[in-house]
Amino acid sequence: MRRRGDMRAEDQERVDRFTSSGIHAVPRRPFRPLLLLGVILGVTTALTVLSIVIERMYIP
Repeated sequence: MRRRGDMRAEDQERVDRFTSSGIHAVPRRPFRPLLLLGVILGVTTALTVLSIVIERMYIP
């Protein structure tokens, strides 16, 4: 894969114009890695608790 500086200036300008128009110009919220980490930890904790509850209910 080529790096950004490997293209000619006019080719890079065409690529930049294409990626900033139409479907590629969707406004997005900034990525929040701590929120993602919190969601992953929350889901993992919930599934762990659920498995412990199920284990205690059905295995004497």
